Amino acid sequence: MHGTDVSTIKKDSQKTAVPTIKLRCDDIMKYVRIKRKRKRKRKKKKKVLLCLKLRNETFRAREIDRPSPPPVSCDSPRFRASDRLRVHVSIENPIMSHVGD
Repeated sequence: MHGTDVSTIKKDSQKTAVPTIKLRCDDIMKYVRIKRKRKRKRKKKKKVLLCLKLRNETFRAREIDRPSPPPVSCDSPRFRASDRLRVHVSIENPIMSHVGD
């Protein structure tokens, strides 16, 4: 229950105002897939694209390593998968045997 402004959560918000979701293993129902794009030329590492299914809702998110806005609770009524939100995801616990099922 963070005092996150609703404007930060709207889908057409700026890229700088992207909500962060902190995940734990038990929050992740299914790890759908991890995509890594690689180019042979020397370029900055592209961020890992995560597709996860949280509580039976699928989200596309970018995992980032720089500081981000305050986290938004998955239980928040403002938080809906249908909005196709762009979110920053930080995974607190490593996912090991949680893959599948």
